[in-house]
Amino acid sequence: IEFWMMDPFIYDEGTHRGGDLYINLGDVSEDILKDSRKFFEQGLPGPGEPFDVDSTAWGYIPKQQSLVNAFSNDAETRMMQDLGLNGMNSEKERSFYRQGNDSFLELIDNMYNNLQLSEEAYASIINDPAADDFKYFRGSEHDRRQASILERYKYYNNPEGNSRPSEYSGESFSTAATNIPDGEDINRDNTLSESENYFQYKITLQPGQMEIGQNYITDITSNSVKLENGNTEEVTWYQFKIPVNTPDSVIGDLDDLRSVRFMRMFLHNFEDTVVLRFASLDLIRAEWRRYEKELYDIRDNVSP
Repeated sequence: IEFWMMDPFIYDEGTHRGGDLYINLGDVSEDILKDSRKFFEQGLPGPGEPFDVDSTAWGYIPKQQSLVNAFSNDAETRMMQDLGLNGMNSEKERSFYRQGNDSFLELIDNMYNNLQLSEEAYASIINDPAADDFKYFRGSEHDRRQASILERYKYYNNPEGNSRPSEYSGESFSTAATNIPDGEDINRDNTLSESENYFQYKITLQPGQMEIGQNYITDITSNSVKLENGNTEEVTWYQFKIPVNTPDSVIGDLDDLRSVRFMRMFLHNFEDTVVLRFASLDLIRAEWRRYEKELYDIRDNVSP
């Protein structure tokens, strides 16, 4: 695994403690909301259709089978189906997550009342309890606030509302990220795999320890770059090369990399916000391979 990463602590003022980047290669569970049920947006009912769904701790699951991986051509039906992986819009989430004793939103209320949450954080949770609302990177709201690149793409990967029909976009252009329904079927083979068998690689990212020879860093380059605001800054890029045949740990039942289906990346142990900017992320191989058997065979009586 080879990639170039911009210095993640370029704007650190000496307070960031860093954390770890993990990469998994192998079989990864497609059951994102852990309930052993396969969710697919196109299975949710449209206008006037029976509410034929099951309820779980996370939300709603369609009862019918997933036959076609596509939305209905009807715009109103798509609006009722484009709800994210819990099958609910934010309004429904606010009531659903208050059901029962010690509900999620009741715990949030208690944290806010005990001054453990700021007003901004509390309002953000109440407005979107599942934190799954999609926002397109273009729009009049972003322009009015002169939003930065990070702000514009912060919610771009969220599933609720990411397939909105153009007539409901509220803009003069389409604000949909995809026309494919979201679901718990990453490789689209119409089955829900819950297997967790993978090789795991750990890359520690900490200020002061970004040096060649440590944490898979093989090259460092620094350049002075003129920014759009006219300023010039020194920017450092790090090249990482991770040998896939020597994982830091093996999870589950996996002997080799001949049946890798998925790659998963996640961050852990970070106490502060971090942005990882990748210039490249590749799986590479060399034409030469290491011969791992003995070169000398006593029966040949020939030295290598």
